[in-house]
This record gives sequence, structure tokens and C-alpha cells, in this order.
Amino acid sequence: MSDNKTNFANGFDYYCGNCAHFFNMSIGPSVNDIVWHPSEDDIIGSASYCPYCGEDYIVRSIEGLLDYCDDEGLDSVTFYFTFPKDEVIPLSDTGATPNQVISIVGEHKLRRRRNDEVTPEIIAYFTRININIVRKVFEELHITEIGGAK
Repeated sequence: MSDNKTNFANGFDYYCGNCAHFFNMSIGPSVNDIVWHPSEDDIIGSASYCPYCGEDYIVRSIEGLLDYCDDEGLDSVTFYFTFPKDEVIPLSDTGATPNQVISIVGEHKLRRRRNDEVTPEIIAYFTRININIVRKVFEELHITEIGGAK
């Protein structure tokens, strides 16, 4: 394995802006990594092309991911799991931290599983997160409201 791994995305080294896969590279077999054998033209241990789609739109860092979001018109909250957990997600209109997003998404899933009512107001109440942040996270992540059991 290369010593210059970035591990910028929750343990992944690369993101393909074409097919939206996160991946790692390794030389030789690995249980957790995509096995990729670079051609002689590639730098050993570095991804030049995505192993899923073969394109070369590869993101290698947080800065690159933020540039990708800007280029594609995405709010960076989409990649909340790649940022430090207790810091506000950079360049996001939500004002949320990854921990807040995790709480919002988790509470939403729990309430849906129980067929309870789900609204931003209810999620804000149970997570104790500012309602404006919850509304923005709902909007950016396309989280839908549902009614509860009658």
C-alpha cells in the first residue's frame, strides 16, 4: 500500500465524480479494498481511473470534494460523513455538523420504522437540534415527512 493515502472520506481514499462511488486502491488482494492493478502509466498506489466506471473524474481530498460540490451545485451536507463530526460542515447552507445530521437521519429512520409521525418539528424536538437546521437538512437530503399510525 502507498504511504500517501489520504483517507479523506470515512476510510476511503477516492471518490468518483462520474459514478458517485467511494473506493480504495490496493496492490494485491484485500478484503476491504477494491483490487486494482495500475497500468505502467499510472502511479503505483494512486487512482487515475475509477475501477467502477473507468472515468478519470477522481476526487482525492476534502478540498477536492468541496470543489466537486461547487461544480455540481450540491450542498456539501450530502457528504456529511466525510467531515469532522463536531464541526459545522464547510460550505453547507444547513449550518449542521455531521453529528447533527447523523442524529436527524437516525431519528427519522427510527420514527419511520415505528410508523410514527415524522416532521422537521418533531425531529427537532427529539434531537434538540435547531428547527431551522433540521428543515434545511430535510430539504438538502430530500428527507420526506410521513404521517403516523392512526
